[in-house]
Amino acid sequence: MDLLKIEGLSVKYSEKTILSKISFSFLPGNFYLIKGPSGIGKTSLINCLGLLKKPSSGSVFWGEKNLWELSDNDRADFRHSYISFVFQKNNLVENMSVKNNILLPLATSSDYNSDHAIKKLSEITRLLKIEDLLGKFPKDLSGGEEQRVAIARALISQSKIILADEPTSSLDETNADNIYGFLSKLAHDFGKIVIVVSHESLPSKYADSILEIRNQSLLMVKDDTHSFTKDEEPIKKTNDLTLKQSFSYNSKLKNHISSLSCILSVVVVLLMLLSSYLPALPTILVNKQESSFSAVMDKNIFVVNDVAKVNSPQDLDSYRAFSSKTTSKIKNAFLGAKVYPFINFTSYGITPTNVRTAVPKSYSIYLGNKQRTISNDFSIQPIYPEDLNKKYFYEFGKPLKNSKNFVVSQDFLSQNGLSVKSVMNKVITLKAYVPYLLYITETELPNDNTKSISIDGDIYKVVTIKAKISGVYKSNYPYHRSEQGNVFFMDYKAMKDIQDKVISKSDIHKRVFKSFSQKAWAPSAYVLAMKNINQLKSAPKKLSSISKDIRTYSTLQNVDNVKQQLEQTKRATYKFTFFIVLLVFLVLYVIFNIIYKQRTYEFGILKCIGFSNKDVFKIITAYSVKIGTLYALLGTIITVVSYFMLISKNTAIGMPIFFEALLRLVLLCYVLTFLAVLPTFAKIAKIDPIDVITESRTADL
Repeated sequence: MDLLKIEGLSVKYSEKTILSKISFSFLPGNFYLIKGPSGIGKTSLINCLGLLKKPSSGSVFWGEKNLWELSDNDRADFRHSYISFVFQKNNLVENMSVKNNILLPLATSSDYNSDHAIKKLSEITRLLKIEDLLGKFPKDLSGGEEQRVAIARALISQSKIILADEPTSSLDETNADNIYGFLSKLAHDFGKIVIVVSHESLPSKYADSILEIRNQSLLMVKDDTHSFTKDEEPIKKTNDLTLKQSFSYNSKLKNHISSLSCILSVVVVLLMLLSSYLPALPTILVNKQESSFSAVMDKNIFVVNDVAKVNSPQDLDSYRAFSSKTTSKIKNAFLGAKVYPFINFTSYGITPTNVRTAVPKSYSIYLGNKQRTISNDFSIQPIYPEDLNKKYFYEFGKPLKNSKNFVVSQDFLSQNGLSVKSVMNKVITLKAYVPYLLYITETELPNDNTKSISIDGDIYKVVTIKAKISGVYKSNYPYHRSEQGNVFFMDYKAMKDIQDKVISKSDIHKRVFKSFSQKAWAPSAYVLAMKNINQLKSAPKKLSSISKDIRTYSTLQNVDNVKQQLEQTKRATYKFTFFIVLLVFLVLYVIFNIIYKQRTYEFGILKCIGFSNKDVFKIITAYSVKIGTLYALLGTIITVVSYFMLISKNTAIGMPIFFEALLRLVLLCYVLTFLAVLPTFAKIAKIDPIDVITESRTADL
């Protein structure tokens, strides 16, 4: 027969000794009453006996087993299997039904919800006259009803030891008498050790032994104890709480949805959304800044095949036409970029009927119906699609897309004494030399006159062009691609149509010059309209890897400075984002700690009735998954709606950023709900079960 025995047990609070070196043995089959005035140490004694509060010194034995030397998990198992409590303040789980509160001690046993447990539940609730309360919640009960539910919970598990602290303080005399009679029956008929702490006289008539605490000692007042041989096996804890049981436990809790909790939930989700998008902020800002740069920056690169090593930014006769193979490599190197051949109609050139001997001194043009003489050479250069909307190029007017019209330079007007008003919308007629074939010749290298290389030059046909003047370029127009200067400009497609027409109407196989070989026309320069700044920056290196003769020229020679500025923006934004995310994380951390602290009282009750720290941790984990899932769903809905309604048109926030933010949100919901509970769990895992309840009550106050 196992005894509950204390040896040399002492309890101190700060420097005050409550109990000093008490030793006593409690025998099965007996009803013990511990009496004494308030504050004398009665509750402290049964808390030590029930493994709820560790004594300052001394031991508690069950047979030969020293209970306070067991691990936390083993002590929890012993509490669950051998000890039942009736607490002074009842300690019911507030958002759990009466039925589930009573069955709570069986949650980790194989007997949970079994026919035997349900039969036992029916017997106990009938005895305590609470069978009609099973569907209610503690807040719906009177003080007396709450106390009877607490007693029912203590009796359901068939424990060998029943500890009751003022178990009938809220009951009338008749109900109290019934309770003490039932406790006496449990002791005498079933061999329980029943220990009651009470200041009432009523339990004295049922007690086999009456003890009093005086002068920090436990004194025997009455001793009619007897031995008992019949033994009833308790319902033992068969396993740790499984994750499935943890989810089941949480599902039995009634969710009280207050307006405050709804507001808090929305705040939490919005803060999580902010946290999920903030890491993308540097990318968004840099994309936005890059987009702004792109809008005002010229991303065109002029590419020439400088085989003669002239190193000039104009398209010269000494350049070599690009081969189809090199052209293909250029296009493949810059996917997404536009590659345009540079077409240049000139004021003079070699034709089948005219081999140039000197540059003409003047040219005749018609402006409207009036003939004018131009003293300077001129060229007609293409306006590419990417240049059409660059308003900062224009002094007045604009080019017309896909239309044969002229834009003239402001310098040309100044040199020829013309005003903007006098030329706008006037038709200009001139003769231009349009290239349609190439002749092949040789030239000496400027840095090595002993070495000659093969080059090619344009063969032209003279074409009369009539076009209306629709715009004027500023004098600081940045492109200087023709050696004959910036004078006339025409839409690229219109120029290409003119050239294609000349080529189609010419016999390109007919030999033009007996002394020169010839071939079909191909450009010796390209204009590359880059997709973004990154392409622009990488262009020179990529092109030089294609051919050592390729030269690149751009109006933006400080690309590296721009990229450096973007990188500085990114780094500064990352630092700012880090601090904001940290701040948001701390706010969320505080909110979740508030939420979990509201359950600390409940966790204390679970520990008191035999749930281990491991069991409580699983319940918390299951709850975190549940809350994390709810927040993740709510956050996903808000994210998707906000994306398609508010930011989907913002090119800086593309789908990749959206999906990354969504993934971060989901991870944040689960990780943060779990991490936020760890401090609360760490605290309740360290302290005695009864202290968890006491401290949570103090916090509520």
